[in-house]
Amino acid sequence: MTDDPHLRRYDSTKDFVVGFLIPASAPLSGAVLAIVPDVDSPLWVTISVITVVFLLAVWVTAAYSRAATILYEDCILIRTAFRTRRVAWEDVQEIRNERSPAAHQHNVPKRVMVLYDRGGRMFLLPHLTEWAVDSLDTELGVLRDSWIRRRGEDWERTPQAIAKLNAVTTKSERAAEQLGFLAVCAGGCAVWPVLA
Repeated sequence: MTDDPHLRRYDSTKDFVVGFLIPASAPLSGAVLAIVPDVDSPLWVTISVITVVFLLAVWVTAAYSRAATILYEDCILIRTAFRTRRVAWEDVQEIRNERSPAAHQHNVPKRVMVLYDRGGRMFLLPHLTEWAVDSLDTELGVLRDSWIRRRGEDWERTPQAIAKLNAVTTKSERAAEQLGFLAVCAGGCAVWPVLA
């Protein structure tokens, strides 16, 4: 990397792994250790269950630690638990913040940063969520600036990417309309008892 302030690395810190992931797995392991020996099962089953839980905790910690989004001069690197992808800046079609696919679940970030490539494929950018950075909009500005400065003079959107982006935007607008309608209905239902 260079001293360019727009080239950044987004990954987990060792402090987070030691201070959060490992302690978070301790109660789960403790619960398994408390329950499994009480079950009337052979010793090998108990040892197997404890081993699987332990290996799962180690794997989750390792996978989270491996994930990263790294900006280079020629590409953006997206590293997950299983794959590493390099997307050249000229192949990036869009970078934006979107609602998380799992936003309806508890204990997950509601907004995430995504990248669309030349084929219209979407990639979640590891460690670029509303929980992982102070301001997702600020970091979006940094990534978009790096992309715009490095994508080349003759860059243009591909038809596949345009179709995908339009479909995602339409789906988001429809979901927002439905959510607004439900909010109005819920508000109306709440008013009737007061009026009555």
